[in-house]
Amino acid sequence: MAKPIPERVYHIHLVSFDIPFPPDYGGIIDVYYKIKALNDSGIKVHLHCFEYGRAKSSELEMICYQVNYYKRELGLKYFFNRDPYIVVTRHNTLLLNNLLKDNHPIIYEGLHTCIFAGRDELKNRIQIVRMHNIESRYYNSLSASSISIVDKIFFKLEAIKLTHYEKSLGNNLSVAAINKEEAEYYKNSDYNRFRSVTYIPPFHENSKVISLTGRGNYVLYHGNLSISDNEQVVLFVLNKIFSGLQIPLIIAGKNPTKRIIKTSEKFSHVKLIENPDSSEMNNLMINAHINLLPAINDNGMKLKLLNSLYKGRFCVVNDLMVKNTGLEDMCYIANNKDDYCNIISELFIRDFTVDDLKYRKNGLTVKYSNLRSAGELLKLLNFD
Repeated sequence: MAKPIPERVYHIHLVSFDIPFPPDYGGIIDVYYKIKALNDSGIKVHLHCFEYGRAKSSELEMICYQVNYYKRELGLKYFFNRDPYIVVTRHNTLLLNNLLKDNHPIIYEGLHTCIFAGRDELKNRIQIVRMHNIESRYYNSLSASSISIVDKIFFKLEAIKLTHYEKSLGNNLSVAAINKEEAEYYKNSDYNRFRSVTYIPPFHENSKVISLTGRGNYVLYHGNLSISDNEQVVLFVLNKIFSGLQIPLIIAGKNPTKRIIKTSEKFSHVKLIENPDSSEMNNLMINAHINLLPAINDNGMKLKLLNSLYKGRFCVVNDLMVKNTGLEDMCYIANNKDDYCNIISELFIRDFTVDDLKYRKNGLTVKYSNLRSAGELLKLLNFD
């Protein structure tokens, strides 16, 4: 009797720009839930992550085959390097040595982690870079929205460096872009030398829609309140929208700036919640009547929009928030002060109905399944 053929075990290296736990901001959410989806698919993940402020995590050891940590070298001297600051500060020879111990495929999370991607020693490996956005555009946006002259200069120079660095990447890299427009950008750029470009939607924490029907009694804006883009959005929401609306507003997020704190104190119907934990933030999204989510750029994919749609009731956004997401029909879109005021006022006296919930469940299940996205990634890794 023939012996059964043992099931093949697949391994990958995944290089993360930060420690991906807790999954509490932007791109790191995509990283953590990607690892989790790969682990659920039977893939052994060798995680490599840079530490610069976040603690080592025992939780990651539960979903990874191996976890390696590397110190990120920060300092002014790296600003004068010809390579982008976000890249050169993640140069670590130990990382390269660990990647060379076997022939497993490699996923680089963002341009940040691609310092070794062009090395000859790795040219025969399957290598994929997960593009979380077009970094040069993102840093140009940060420069435009920054108030500090020093920050403006730093972000502008970083954008220029990132443009050149992206052009220097070799043709042995494949790209997994996080939104459709950026996939087209990488496919059609005149300097494109990538092996392939594939759109793979963001990985996220949600497995099912848990939105409540009925009504809440406040509007919620949430995000990382230390980022200049989000500060600009909050000031617009306060000074242009809720200065004329007497509807309760909650602003919640990490490390609010002094301007946000000072401005929010002017309004008796506005409550600022600083640094809520994940449980409190989830409750805020679930119980809000409206999740208000304007954006001032269309970089990447706004994961907080996905979370709000899976957890919350009505979502009011602008065109930049939903551009190329396929989520336009599940949101209410406003692009100026009057639109926001009118839509918020109308929705605040409406129930979120069973039909609203059913429509959302159907749409999100088709477009943003982690299982489906993991399957697409496995094809790129030649694991299908």
